[in-house]
Amino acid sequence: MFTRDTMNALRAGRFGEAGVNATGVLMNATGSALYFANYDRERLSPQQKALYDSMHP
Repeated sequence: MFTRDTMNALRAGRFGEAGVNATGVLMNATGSALYFANYDRERLSPQQKALYDSMHP
């Protein structure tokens, strides 16, 4: 939704609104990457989790 709204605002020349929507796009991208990284880690076996943790301080 944020991406579509950003594009629509840019086409209409509403650059302030486009900037706000673009910020939403970036926040969602960052948040989902962090969430899914933890989601994947929690489903590893104990041995895999220990290896993962040793490689990602």
